[in-house]
Amino acid sequence: MLLLISCAGMSNAFSQTLFASYSKESWGANKTASAKAEAKSTYKWEFYSVMPDSFDASTFRSVEEDDLGQRVACLKTLVDKYYIHKEEIVPGDPTLRTIIHKPNIYNAARKVEKHLKKEIKRGNLTVQQAAEELAFVLEVAIAAIDEADTQSFESSLRASKGSADQQISVFKQVKINRPY
Repeated sequence: MLLLISCAGMSNAFSQTLFASYSKESWGANKTASAKAEAKSTYKWEFYSVMPDSFDASTFRSVEEDDLGQRVACLKTLVDKYYIHKEEIVPGDPTLRTIIHKPNIYNAARKVEKHLKKEIKRGNLTVQQAAEELAFVLEVAIAAIDEADTQSFESSLRASKGSADQQISVFKQVKINRPY
């Protein structure tokens, strides 16, 4: 009888442990963990951005026209606004010094833009394809300006400095998270 009661107690403990490990909460946590692992294997970097999906009419009026469309023109204006800073060398001297924040990212975005425009002229890309690629590259650049830890991303861009196609592939390894 004592043996039967102890077996029943152990069975009950085992079933509770089994239930706890496969309950809804832990199942959701396991599912979330596997989704995060999958996302990390697909993307190498993850940046947060508050970029709008579209720009208003006043923004379109304030930017210069671009061959790749108004959205790309707005994004280029934002990239220049966030990355380029001018300051006086000596107070009172009208000479200004241009400082580029995170120059590896900024220069890579500019190189990709020049490369895509050449590819359009050669007939290898349509204007729409180039505009979509450049818009994504510029969105990544805008998202990266506020990120504190971009050293590995910048070093990857610096390592692929010789080829704009390689730099595009580095930009595509970034996942942009939006709060909405």
